Amino acid sequence: MKKITALLLIVLSVMMLLTSCGSTAPEADPSGDNSGTDVTPAAGNNRATTSGRTENSVTLSSTAVPTTFDPEHFALQAEDTIINQVYESLFRQKLNGDLVMFLAEELTENEDGSVSVTLRDAKFHSGDTLKTEDVIYTFSRLGTSALNSALFGVVEIVEVDEKHFTMNFPYADQGGDFTSLIPYLVNVRIENKSWAEQQIADVNDTITGLVEDGTGAYYFDSISDGGDVTLKRFEDYWGEASIDTIKVKYLTGDATIAFEAGDIDLVGYNAAVVSRAEAYDNVSVHEVAGSSTTFLIIGCNDALATSDIRVRQAIAYALNRQDIADAASQGSGKLAYNVAHPNVEYYTEDVEKFERDLDKSKQLLTEAGYSDSNKVHITLITLGGNAPWISACELVKANLEESYFSVDIEQQNDTSRYFLADFEMGIINFSYFNTFGAWNILFEPTSGLDLAGYDGSDGILDTFAAINDEASAQKAMRDVVNTLAYYPLFYPVNYTACDSNLDLGPDFGEYETFIKNFSWK
Repeated sequence: MKKITALLLIVLSVMMLLTSCGSTAPEADPSGDNSGTDVTPAAGNNRATTSGRTENSVTLSSTAVPTTFDPEHFALQAEDTIINQVYESLFRQKLNGDLVMFLAEELTENEDGSVSVTLRDAKFHSGDTLKTEDVIYTFSRLGTSALNSALFGVVEIVEVDEKHFTMNFPYADQGGDFTSLIPYLVNVRIENKSWAEQQIADVNDTITGLVEDGTGAYYFDSISDGGDVTLKRFEDYWGEASIDTIKVKYLTGDATIAFEAGDIDLVGYNAAVVSRAEAYDNVSVHEVAGSSTTFLIIGCNDALATSDIRVRQAIAYALNRQDIADAASQGSGKLAYNVAHPNVEYYTEDVEKFERDLDKSKQLLTEAGYSDSNKVHITLITLGGNAPWISACELVKANLEESYFSVDIEQQNDTSRYFLADFEMGIINFSYFNTFGAWNILFEPTSGLDLAGYDGSDGILDTFAAINDEASAQKAMRDVVNTLAYYPLFYPVNYTACDSNLDLGPDFGEYETFIKNFSWK
C-alpha cells in the first residue's frame, strides 16, 4: 500500500519561463542557425525590438533544444515550456489556491470524497474529440512519470460516459484525498489515447521525437536547424488565445542581454540587475510574487558518506550561507534558514541556523573517522546553464575544502540527474504550495521526488502526518531543517521585463507559467 500524506509540485530548474534570472546556456553547435527573429533597431532610450507586434507573435527564450514533447516523460525545462502551451490539464490552480477549470468544464466534490467531472467540448490538434477514455489512458501512464508517479494507483477514474467520469480516492484516509492531491492533478496533461497508441506500444514507453497531440491553444509547427521552435495558434481551440505565433528561441548566452538586444520579447530579471531593464523607455517591468526556495540537496543515500548526519552537520557548519546565497542570487535573494518559504502557512524563523564554525565542522568529521589525510569526497552538481549557481558552487567548494572535504563540481545539461540520488550535493530551486504538509514528498521514498534519497526511517514522515496546527507545523519545519537533507540558501526575488507594447494579460502572475492571454497593445 502506498502511503500518501500530501503532495506538491516541484520545479528543479532556475530556467522558469517567467521568473528566472538571466543566465548563460550551454554552447550550441556553431553550425546551427540561431537567428530566426527580425529585429527593429533601437531609437533614443529604447531597446531594439522583435517584429512581434507587427506579426502578432511573441518570442521567448530556451536554454536547450527539445527532444520530446511527451507530457509524462520529458526531462528538460525547455520541453516543459512548450508542453505547457500544447497540452492541458483538467483544471489548474492559481498561486492563491483557487481552482480554474480547463478541460474539466464542471467539477463536483461528493459527500463520499469522490469527484464527479464533466469534460468540456474540446478537440485535440489532430481533430479528435476529447473523451473520458483519454483521461483514463493518461492516468494509466503515470506509473513511470517523474512528476506524477505518486498519483499512480491512488486515483481511480471510473467512466460514466464519453463526457463524464468519477475520480475515486482509495487512500483518502491516509492523506490521498482530492484536496491533498490537487498539486499533482493540476500537472497531469491529458493525452489523446488513439493518437498515443500509434506512437508507443506500451503505456510506460516514452513518445520520442518532436510530435504532439494536445488540446492546448498552440500546436508544434516546426524547429529550425539551430533549435528555435515555432508554435502556431490552434484554430479549433475551445478557449481564446490572442497571439498567433509563439517563437521559442534557443539562446547560447545570457537571456537578459538577448532581451536588451531585442532578440526576445520578455525575460526574467533579479533585483540586482533589473535597473538595466527599467532604464529603457519601451520596457515594462513587473514584480513576480515569490513562490520558491533555492537550496542545496545533501545526499542521504546509504552509499554516500553524507548519509552520516555528522557529515551533513559538518557541511552546514563549514558553509558561509550569506556569501553563497549572494552569489547564487546575484545579491537579490532573501537569506533562508527554513526550507519553507515565508508565504507558507505557519512559517517560522525559529529553526536551527547552523552558523559557520570550522572547528565544529572538523570535530564532527573527526568523530566520523575523517581527517586532513582522509577527506570526504563530495560531488556537487549544478545546472551548467546558470552562471550564478556555478559561482555559488565555487564558493561551496572553497568553504568545504577549508574543512576535511574535497569537492568536484559537475555541471548538468538538464535536471534528470537530480532524481537519481547518486550525488552528495546539488543546488536546486523549489516551487510549492502554501501548506508545509505538502513538502513531505521530499522524504517519501515512493514519490520519485525524494531527491536526497532520505529513507524516512527516523520518523520524519510521521512528523508531517501529525501536522494539524501551528505548533505541529513549526515542529515539522524544525525537524526538516535538522535532517540537513536540504540546506536552504535564499528566497528569490524576481521581475519580468517585457516590451512595453506587450500586455501580459489578467492571468499574469496567477500561475507558475501562463502565456495564452498575452496580446499586443
